[in-house]
Order: sequence, then C-alpha cells, then structure tokens
Amino acid sequence: MNTAAPNRPNQRKLRIRWLLPAAGLCLAGVALWARPLPGPGGSNPPGFLSRASGCLHDGFEPSYRADPTGMVEIFGDGREIVCRHRRVVFNCCASPSMTVRASENGLDFFEWENLYAPCDCLCPYDLEGRQADLPDGQYSVRLFRGDSGELLATAVIEIPAYGFTYTVSACQAGSPDGPRESRPGFRLEVGAGYFALIHGGAVQNCCAAMTVSAAQAGQRFDFVEAESFPDGSSPCGCSCPVEIGLRVSGLDPGQYEVHLFGAGKTAELYSGTVIISPPGYRLSASPCLPEGGIAAEEILVQPVHGTLIMKHRQVLLNCCADPMIHLAALGDTLDFIELEHLNAAACDCTCRYDLEGRLDGLAPGLYQISLWRGLYEELLWTGVVEIAEAPYPDLDGNGIIDAADRDLLAGALGENALPSASWAGLTDLNGDGRTDVADLVLLGL
Repeated sequence: MNTAAPNRPNQRKLRIRWLLPAAGLCLAGVALWARPLPGPGGSNPPGFLSRASGCLHDGFEPSYRADPTGMVEIFGDGREIVCRHRRVVFNCCASPSMTVRASENGLDFFEWENLYAPCDCLCPYDLEGRQADLPDGQYSVRLFRGDSGELLATAVIEIPAYGFTYTVSACQAGSPDGPRESRPGFRLEVGAGYFALIHGGAVQNCCAAMTVSAAQAGQRFDFVEAESFPDGSSPCGCSCPVEIGLRVSGLDPGQYEVHLFGAGKTAELYSGTVIISPPGYRLSASPCLPEGGIAAEEILVQPVHGTLIMKHRQVLLNCCADPMIHLAALGDTLDFIELEHLNAAACDCTCRYDLEGRLDGLAPGLYQISLWRGLYEELLWTGVVEIAEAPYPDLDGNGIIDAADRDLLAGALGENALPSASWAGLTDLNGDGRTDVADLVLLGL
C-alpha cells in the first residue's frame, strides 16, 4: 500500500555530509530540504522543493550502480508529484540536486551533479524532488540528467479533483446550556476519501445568508465562514444559531490539517488534524457508555483471513469528544492512531467509549501493528500479527471471509468435505466480478 503517513517518532534519517576537499573537513547532519540551484530554463516554480542525501557510503562500492529503470519512483502524493531517484551515482564531492520546469503536457524533472571540485571517488546518493500545489488533471512526467539531457524515466500521474460542498440550516433554537446536539461546537466525520466538519450553533444575523469558501495548499485546507446580505439588504437587529456542514471528498489517504475561520480570517474557529485512511478501512465508535460494564480498558487485536480488527474498549476520554481510530498504512506497517476530536471546548466530565478500526483486503503475511494515542504521542500497543491465507473464498460476496462462507461451502460439499487451502484459488467462473457460491454451482457442487 503506497500511502502517505504522518511522521513517526524515531524514524531513521538519511545521513548527509558536506565534503570540503580544500579544507579537509567533513560535517555530519541530517537530510535537508532545500531549494536547489536552478537548471536550464530559469528558476523553479513556487511550491518546489528538493532533497538530497550525502554520500551513502565511504567511497564507491562496485555493487552500487546507477540503475535508471529500477531505482526511479514517480508518484502522486495528495496535490504533489514526487520524483525520487535512489542510489544515483555521482562524484563523492558533488552537491546533487533536482530542478523542475513545466512542459507542454506536464512536468520535467532534472537531476544535477553540481560538481565544483572533483574528488577521486564516486558515491551513491538518494535524490528527491517535490512539486506541490498542483491543480487536478493528468500530468506527463519525465526525469532527465541535467548535464547530458539523457531521459531516465517517464510516468503519467493523475492528480484527482477534490469535491467541496457545504450546507447551512435555517435558524435554530438552542443555547449553550442545551443538549449536546444543539450546543455551539464542532463534530468531525471521516470516511473513505472524505471528511465532514459540522459547526453547530454558529451565530448569524437573522437577515443574512451564510457562505463558506475553501482553499487548499498542499495537505492543508482553510475554510472561511462569512455573512452576505442578498439584494443589498441591511442587517437586522437580531441573530440566531445555525448549523453549517462542510464536506470535502475525493481525497487520497494521508494526513490533512483543517482550519476554519470567521469572516476575513480574523479569528480561527477550529483547528484539527484529519487522517484519511486507505481503501478498505472502516472505523466506528460507541456513544458515551453508561456506568458499569467492563471496569478496565481493553485492547483487542483480531486477525481474520484478509482482515485485521483493532478494538479499544472502555477507553476513558472527554465526554465532549468524537473519538476515532484512524489508520496510516505503509507497506506491511499499520499504525492505528486514536484521536479524541473534541467537538467543542473540553467539558468538565469524562466518558468511556468503545472504539474500533477494521481493515479488509490484506494479503497473507506478517504485519507490524501499533496503536497510538494522539499523533504518535503515546504508544498503547505494538506487535507483529500474521494474516493467514484464507481456507475458502468469499462465497457470500460481502468482502469478508468468515464463518458464513465456511457454512455455505459445507452446505455445498457436505460436512465431511470441508475445504482445504486449495479452495482459496476458486475463480470467478460466471464472470460477475466476484467469487461466490454461484461459481460453486457451476462446478456442480
């Protein structure tokens, strides 16, 4: 799964060195983001950044060779296009960088050695260039060697459009002392590729129409609420509470910052972090639970065929929260991230909640699983979990392999002919796009 994830603590940083041959000095540090030297065609456009490691080894090792086809990655990341070239070989006293310029159909990246005083050695480097704030559309992307013009790699990247809608209710009755649903505050909803922010108890003039505008910069969304008076009317001498709901859809998995402002951006009304989880992930949370039941918190990790379920039961949080377990996935590393999402200022009370996150469609194998409270603030659980190969297919077509599929197969084959692992290879015989009990019928079972 290629998914943008929040920054984890203690991640290994690339070592970078600045070699100064004349002075015989070597300084060590961490990987840098820097604006590279402009290449041909002028300076880089706004929103472009380049990163380069230092020499990844002390001198050149023959096993490392520039491999333009196997070492280049070009991919989309939200509203960005990333071009990455690993283990590219330059002189060990070079200062490599990337530049970019717009082409007729997309973007052309150029990698540069930037060699001023050659040394008698070679080194592999990791190079990366990112162009941010791109409008939606299809981009033809190419990577060239800047000095020779050699074409190293090409790709076609689609930057998806995000959809923004908002609704404003009619004037409502309500007060700060009313039920939770009518108190001024915010509720956050997160689903597959979308998030919604509901502003309850927003106050507007009785004769005004409330509008909301949206702007995106990288992984940040800014929303601005403002009053307008249609047909040149004037404000009335009264105000009333309304509920404003805004929704952004079509988002790639990743971490997004969400900010809501009043008119003219003079006051920030809401600020929070949203994590869009990968496809196949579902989350749920109970309302505030009544007293009694399980006294202590409980964390349950349940691997099922092709599915992993993370449960945090009886977790104690603020009673004005809308808690959720989000998921950030990168390859075989799955980070479940528990966020409180206060819907208003924290209340002077606490509640126990049952939280659950479920990821379907996992391939068999070992996965590193962690449960974090906050954005990698407190590690609650970690371990390695195995997802086993399913002994039978998804016969009822509900996307989950469970006891119901076992019963369907047992009914077709008889209790004495339960399946072996080979049944996982049953194919879509009737061509309806899924493997289910109808395919067993075609086999005469």
